[in-house]
Amino acid sequence: MILADTSVWVRSFLQRPGFAAELRRQLLEGRIAGHELVYGELLMGDTGRRGAFLHDYECLPWAKMAPHVEAVTLARQHKLTGKGLGWIDLHLLAAAVKGSHRLWSADERLAAAAADMGIGWLP
Repeated sequence: MILADTSVWVRSFLQRPGFAAELRRQLLEGRIAGHELVYGELLMGDTGRRGAFLHDYECLPWAKMAPHVEAVTLARQHKLTGKGLGWIDLHLLAAAVKGSHRLWSADERLAAAAADMGIGWLP
């Protein structure tokens, strides 16, 4: 499974090349996992037009949240602090590791961290 972060979804909404068609293809193949923090970011960025999308997002298989201690341990083991990653980024990395998922991100720092950890995914 591929855990697509918020940056991928937003670029898909904007029909950016390399995102909309690929995300649609991966969704049709059943390879995309959701995450409650990505859902939350997509919800909070909603200007009133994502209701149906958010309902559909809830139907995806979801990556499991990693407990706080697992996220902190991952940050320390992989020396992720001070590299421009946020707390949500760390939790997405931890969820990907926990669930043996690949992580697809358009955010350069998050994508680089995922690649360094061997869990990054690029189309």
